[in-house]
Amino acid sequence: MQDKDSTLRERLHTIIFRSDTPAGRKFDMLLLGLILTSILLVFLESVTQKIITAVFVKKEGLWKINSMQVTALVQLPPRTAPKP
Repeated sequence: MQDKDSTLRERLHTIIFRSDTPAGRKFDMLLLGLILTSILLVFLESVTQKIITAVFVKKEGLWKINSMQVTALVQLPPRTAPKP
């Protein structure tokens, strides 16, 4: 049992820490791909969040401007024609 564990340990050590073997190269490429994918996903998530926030702020700002215009129009005294 211990011989089997040491063989597995040696094999994993070779795969993880040696890049001059085919299995080591595959492991390195897989790890690099996972890291780049993670970075890309974080980037896309933050950009998407900023776009959503900008659209919401823009809509919220337009809503406030429109409500201020309506309030101003309602509060203005009605125009009357000048008396001759």
